[in-house]
Amino acid sequence: MPLVDALQAYLVHRIEREIGTDMDSGQYRGLLPHQPLIFSGRGTGMSQNTKRRVLETGEHRDYKACDSLQSHVTRLYRRAGLAGGSSHSGRRTFAGKVLASTADIDAVAQLLGHSSIECSQRYVDLAPAVLSQMFADAL
Repeated sequence: MPLVDALQAYLVHRIEREIGTDMDSGQYRGLLPHQPLIFSGRGTGMSQNTKRRVLETGEHRDYKACDSLQSHVTRLYRRAGLAGGSSHSGRRTFAGKVLASTADIDAVAQLLGHSSIECSQRYVDLAPAVLSQMFADAL
């Protein structure tokens, strides 16, 4: 499991550098539960910025984003040789797999943390082969 291995390596990195840890507590593998899981290169927690988006309806909507974490994830994809990878491409892949396996857009919305299925529908991009199989299974 590459993801589990990557998280394990990151936790070892944090413990070795004593970033957000308390090895005397004996709990949570030495991590402090009130500390962020992911820290910036400067040893501080990633912070979120408030951004404003104009919806198709013209309504202004504020949302939070962590630009530095998104940049980091994009760099990780690039280093792995995956062109076009981003934090949202992973979310889209996840959404497509959940929808393909459950056919439940409400579950996709809930797992992505969206308040409506309309927002989640923009994330779902099923491959033609998956759509063909879903169609065949429905018959």
